[in-house]
Amino acid sequence: MRNRSKYLAHVYRWAALGCTAILAACGPAITPPLPTAAPPTSAPTTVPPTAIPTIAPTEIPTATPSPAPTATQTAEPTTAPSPTATVVVTVSVTTSVSTTKMAVATATARATSVSSVASATVASTATRAPAPTAPSATAAAQVPQAAATPAAVTPATASTQPAQPIEQGTPTPQPVTPGMVVAAANAGQPNVTARHRQIWLGMTQGAVKDTSLFGVVGDCNSIPPVYLQRVGNGAFNIDKFIPALRTTQNYFGKSFSRVSVAANGGFTSAAMNDPVWADGALCGTQRTPFECEILQGRASIVFIQVGTGDQYVWKTYEANLRRMLDTALKNSVLPVLFTKADNLETLQGGAPPDYINNVIRKLAREYDVPLVDFYAASRLLPNNGLIDEGNLDFHLSEAGMDLHMLLTLQTLERIRG
Repeated sequence: MRNRSKYLAHVYRWAALGCTAILAACGPAITPPLPTAAPPTSAPTTVPPTAIPTIAPTEIPTATPSPAPTATQTAEPTTAPSPTATVVVTVSVTTSVSTTKMAVATATARATSVSSVASATVASTATRAPAPTAPSATAAAQVPQAAATPAAVTPATASTQPAQPIEQGTPTPQPVTPGMVVAAANAGQPNVTARHRQIWLGMTQGAVKDTSLFGVVGDCNSIPPVYLQRVGNGAFNIDKFIPALRTTQNYFGKSFSRVSVAANGGFTSAAMNDPVWADGALCGTQRTPFECEILQGRASIVFIQVGTGDQYVWKTYEANLRRMLDTALKNSVLPVLFTKADNLETLQGGAPPDYINNVIRKLAREYDVPLVDFYAASRLLPNNGLIDEGNLDFHLSEAGMDLHMLLTLQTLERIRG
């Protein structure tokens, strides 16, 4: 009996020291009272099987998995009034040696599990109740465990962002029909007078011209592959637009196969009046590209379609255009002015809006020559008859090229009367 009493006293003392060590790691130390007297020496008391020492799952101190680890132990998580954590360990001792050993094993497993968890965390007085942690294998085998509420698991593929609409891609632009081109052309028709026809038919002293020939001076939108040659290679078919214009097309048929010496990409109004830019083999060294086109080509009409390349030198455009008009009229060649579809001089050169086109309109009135307002007509086509090149569109689209050719034939028709 004395040995048993010593043994039990040893068990109490060991359990108390274990709890003290646990609390030292997990929170403010709370030293439970140690027994002051040996257990009574009376007959052993039978402990029901259900009195096996247990520790409620909510009493197990655990570490909370957070960026700043904290540990909290509480017997009643819903009523804890202060951040001070309390661990309550209940050990029931029986006179049965096997029961006592079970209690010792249970307490040992609990202490070991809690000590390992607590040592991995930072001592804290946090008030949050952590999620329960599974006990060690030894404790789980000997102590009944309450069913734990499984934590919500978010699938790896779950998204917290709102659902985005499915991109359907860029819508296909509506195809341009011949009827749309014809309707656009009605907005740019020139006014041709009897005086204009007189210039076309007139002759100058010492110069011979052909009334079935016309010339073209311009920039990239006037070079043969995107303009006149489209008639000869079938890219432009007048029968799809206005079949009645075929007679006029045939009358001026020789002009559609010519290659202008004054139409080139990047040509400016200043280049038209500078002999340096002329083809020396055809024009010599004294004639300008403009003079060479109308004289060498024996043209009776000249379409002037220049201005896109003058976006940075727009201030000199009017003077250069005046010189071309004077040269044409002096040689009894009827000049026909075309406005342009772009506005590069404003977007790139800082000119007032539509500056060059307004100069063209003004000089057409002043010199009383036909004006084809290609700018006004192209507004009725997708993207103003231009290829989408970002913010600086200036090359004609296929619909723009069709409109360009149609307006040219309609102008020739009006001049013929």
